[in-house]
Amino acid sequence: LYPFGDDELWRLYMAYSELHDGSTSKRRVSFLSDVAMRCTVKAPSKELLQQEQEERLLLTQVVERKILPPEFGNTLEQRVFSLKVQDAYNYENGESDGCSNSNRPPTDDDDDEYTRMARLEKFFDGAARVGRKGSRMSLGVIFECCRIKDEQKEQSPQPQQEYNPMSYNQQQSRPQQQAYAKDIIILAYRLALAAAFFESARSEHEDMGRFVPQPELELDKDEYLEAMIFSLLQSARLRKIRDSPYGTIETWEEDALTQGLITQMDLFEWSETMAPLLPLSLSTMMHHVFFPDVSYPPSRTILQYPTYNQESVYVQHTTSPLLFVFASLSKSLGGTWHRLYTSASDGMSFNRLQNALLGYGGPTLILIQAVTTTSKKKKSIFGAYTSSAWKESKEFYGTSDCFLFQLLPELHVYRPKNASHNTNFMYCNSEARSRGYDQQAHGIGFGGSVHQPRLFLEESLDHCYAGSGDLTFDHGPLFVDASSDDADGLSSTTNKCHFELDQLEVWGVGGEDVVREALGDRQKARAIQDANLQKARKVDKAAFLDDFRSGLIESKAFKHRGEMRGRADACIDDDHKNSYVYEK
Repeated sequence: LYPFGDDELWRLYMAYSELHDGSTSKRRVSFLSDVAMRCTVKAPSKELLQQEQEERLLLTQVVERKILPPEFGNTLEQRVFSLKVQDAYNYENGESDGCSNSNRPPTDDDDDEYTRMARLEKFFDGAARVGRKGSRMSLGVIFECCRIKDEQKEQSPQPQQEYNPMSYNQQQSRPQQQAYAKDIIILAYRLALAAAFFESARSEHEDMGRFVPQPELELDKDEYLEAMIFSLLQSARLRKIRDSPYGTIETWEEDALTQGLITQMDLFEWSETMAPLLPLSLSTMMHHVFFPDVSYPPSRTILQYPTYNQESVYVQHTTSPLLFVFASLSKSLGGTWHRLYTSASDGMSFNRLQNALLGYGGPTLILIQAVTTTSKKKKSIFGAYTSSAWKESKEFYGTSDCFLFQLLPELHVYRPKNASHNTNFMYCNSEARSRGYDQQAHGIGFGGSVHQPRLFLEESLDHCYAGSGDLTFDHGPLFVDASSDDADGLSSTTNKCHFELDQLEVWGVGGEDVVREALGDRQKARAIQDANLQKARKVDKAAFLDDFRSGLIESKAFKHRGEMRGRADACIDDDHKNSYVYEK
């Protein structure tokens, strides 16, 4: 019935029992802190158990005060774990479905056997919803925690609307539940940081403080979160236009989007296509709250906040929202990152870029900051992710586990359309490989064709361009000016926009183990290459002398003898036996 093991269910039940025991019902901080402390039930002695509980309480307090939004724990309890009168009534009548029509909590008069059982069921159901019932359910909880309260609608029934044949989907018109897109994205970001903080607390060598946001960090003005919020609102707008039989948005819907409000279905559809791992920020954090000493089930995916050890022109601090954006896009973009190349210190060199990529046996992330060739003020950040190892080839290669993206000024992700028909995923072809005889594009590319990739870094790095469409990846602009035909540098016939590279970085991603193995593969590949080069430089002296004497290898030392043979105007000087005399 519930997606928990026996030991996990017992731990949840013990925590619930202590929370609702009359002698220990007094709250110390909040719902999250109390649950986190009471879910720590394993210890060799009572003294050690109390010590561990105090440590868990302290950690959770730091999370609630420094990372999570104010009152998040209490909001979560009220909207997901608290029992309403209707819940108890449904349970008694066999209609428990986790939903309630009344917002009034049970009073002492309601606390009968059915109410107590319904309260326990509600607690178990809430624990499942926030962690084990799938991404869609977790995302629904995030939305519920950000949902705007409408006291008038909750306290009084709404009058029945008259049927209007000109109004589409009348049952969904004027939805009762809406939330600000900004609140949802910022909450998910903070949940991801909280999960990373709890995870680092498991190791004595980890610095937990690096996941505490800096006080001066203004999330409302962060450009990466703003791009994510805009993407969510734009997706909601397109969804409403698509679902409308008239291809228009009603006035009240337009007003809601202008204010930044979205519905739950807007959030579901956007997350599935754009940020599929975003809901895992809640489930990952709540696992640390409920089961702090238990590893996450291997059959389930977690959200890992990216970490890095080298400097980056894109990431200024370890809590950068940019890292959260990438962690939301793909599982392989979480965990440890290793910088393979950066133009800031390695220079804008294609040879160094190619040398960093070739032989590396793991997934890579390419980040490009560029400006238009006509306007240096228009900047855009975009790039590509691929899971396959790089190699030189005149053909495209790779797997469907890749995508193109734009980060700024807007967030867009373009995944493969149909991997069985169009497999032009990645391409690396230098002029040195074919000496230019293949008449193909020379450089690194993604999508498109071997003559004109969709995203292309030309070998000289002077004539790079990005297109808005091809047969492999979803349609949409990569570069800031690539979406309009009259954009600077854009050709309407070739559908590509030339840009000038400002910054370029390549990161090895996939987690610590994957990065370590991939770096080992590159080291082995370089060792083989060096060995072949050394072998080519060495010469067998005995074989060389034999070839020299036989004339197989020409020598300038005796070249004149061969040139003198057969010349009619030459004769030997008798006075100087080793000299020749030429007739004049």
